[in-house]
Amino acid sequence: MHSFEDSNKKSEIQKIVHLLHSSEETMEYLNSHTHEQLTDLRLKITHAILEEQSETWEPLAKVTKFMPNFLNAKVSEDILGPSITANITYHVPPKEAISIANYFSTKFFCDVLEHVIPEKVEPIIRESNADLIRKAVHELRKRKNYYLIGALIDYTPMQHIHKISMEVDNPDMVLILEFITKRERMSELLDLYIDTKILGLIRASVDMNKMDDLLDVFSLTTGKTREKVIGLIKNKLEDSYREKYREPAKEYDILF
Repeated sequence: MHSFEDSNKKSEIQKIVHLLHSSEETMEYLNSHTHEQLTDLRLKITHAILEEQSETWEPLAKVTKFMPNFLNAKVSEDILGPSITANITYHVPPKEAISIANYFSTKFFCDVLEHVIPEKVEPIIRESNADLIRKAVHELRKRKNYYLIGALIDYTPMQHIHKISMEVDNPDMVLILEFITKRERMSELLDLYIDTKILGLIRASVDMNKMDDLLDVFSLTTGKTREKVIGLIKNKLEDSYREKYREPAKEYDILF
């Protein structure tokens, strides 16, 4: 079982890999740095990329005003490609960008997402309709791009997250949890989840030996939500799982 510090580091390295279109193997040397150092590095890379591109892509973004959005989408998908489309997106008003994205195929929309900096398109993610995000999540699951799904969950409205996450199987949710930065949002979801979903996540995290991220979410709960979680572990979780969960849970002040 890895520490939460290790989980945070892995998440930051994944983000840097995403920014540089590199691979985890190439970035292995970054493991020697702390989570805080990696976060600082990621922010500096992000700033450098956006500063370098602004003069190139902003004028191109203005061209979108002169074409209907279905045509902008067709030009993007058939001619420009995902990388250029992603760079232009930073300079397009959110409502217009969403309107264009609604004409994309799901595959191309995810191709574009894989080239963007999620923090910089937060308004677009936040205001996108639930069906667009749902299709993207399921396509990204096929690609095993759990990092990007985590980024989407960070910025998608809670009511959409609940419906979409209920469609995601428990092992995939455990893998996605590793890349959700805003863990407090996941703790809010526990109020909405039915008992079987929470128990399923616990069992999957034990089976996969990936208990830390879910326990970190549990540690953020308070009041009735914490009572609900502990009650499920004490009264409805099978003995074999409960015993494996007991010691790791103590590290997160989850006592039962």
